[in-house]
Amino acid sequence: MLVLEVRFNMVVSYTGDRDIDFLISLVKQAELDLNAILIEIGTAKLGTTIPLAYTVPYFEIITIDTYDSPKVRSKDFDSNLQILEEYGISNVQLVQSTSEEFGIIFEEDIDFLWIDGFHAYEVVKKDIEIWGDKLKSGCFICGHDYSTLQVQDAVTESVENSNKYIDFDVFSNSIWYARKR
Repeated sequence: MLVLEVRFNMVVSYTGDRDIDFLISLVKQAELDLNAILIEIGTAKLGTTIPLAYTVPYFEIITIDTYDSPKVRSKDFDSNLQILEEYGISNVQLVQSTSEEFGIIFEEDIDFLWIDGFHAYEVVKKDIEIWGDKLKSGCFICGHDYSTLQVQDAVTESVENSNKYIDFDVFSNSIWYARKR
């Protein structure tokens, strides 16, 4: 992770090194085809996007964000495009939309789902519902901030207690993950 930290001094990650390393290990464990599609809900400052893009440069990574967060940490769409261009990252597509709106029009099956967007119960539940239906059998659904009560409740109800998913687990009280049946 040190190499990424030094190289990407313009990029701030709110996920943390251990969590990013674990996320990358899940992507590698998935053993996906070279034409795999990874969906990331919640782009912020590209803190997980860039490490993923360099880890799996052959994946198509589609990252979705509204870019209207009142939080100081939000980058705007054009700034993120510029950062991707400066670092020569071509396998990432930025989408400015809610995950729900884009999920309704996105018609392809996906190979990996990372949810780290808005942390309200209803939003997380809707992300799991819409994007989980597009996830191929055997592929990972996962997300961040499991320690947040609303995230935990939505994930428990929609993933852990659902018969759609198997092998549910939580890493470091932060990343939740499971495989679709």
